Amino acid sequence: MLSWEERKRLILLQMEEDSFDADQFAASLNAEVQAVNETPAAFIDRLRLEIENRDDQIAELRNLLDQQAETRSDGIAIGASAIADMLDSDELIAHERGKLQLLQAEWEEKFRAGEIEASLERAKLSRERQEVFAEKQELDLQSEQLQREYRQVSASGGGNSRRWLAKLGLAEDDS
Repeated sequence: MLSWEERKRLILLQMEEDSFDADQFAASLNAEVQAVNETPAAFIDRLRLEIENRDDQIAELRNLLDQQAETRSDGIAIGASAIADMLDSDELIAHERGKLQLLQAEWEEKFRAGEIEASLERAKLSRERQEVFAEKQELDLQSEQLQREYRQVSASGGGNSRRWLAKLGLAEDDS
């Protein structure tokens, strides 16, 4: 007995191949209807046969699966485990692995040293930048003060001689 989806797929396939026969299809439906009217004992026997066939298929698939997936306790398949053991026992491969580990450690140490050196250089540049910024601010303040003094002197006219005299203590008091 076919489900409706299976029957529909079969009909469409037959129609694509131009081999669909409506009379044969109707006859198969009549046979299925008569099979449905079978006795309960016959129905149970037919179901038992189908279940036994499926159980046999499941057992066979499990057997294949067990043969293919025999694994060690660490989860590696036996074939892969044998190859890994063979590679691990090879002296040349062990020697090369040791060299690679030494190279890796050496490069990691160089990388760490480079990071430290770069960090120190960044700190030095930061300190220098702060010093240059402080000097620039000081020079800006001095420049502003000199400009103010120049403007004051320019605004007062030629008062340079009086200032010199005042600094020397020779200026006359206007008061």
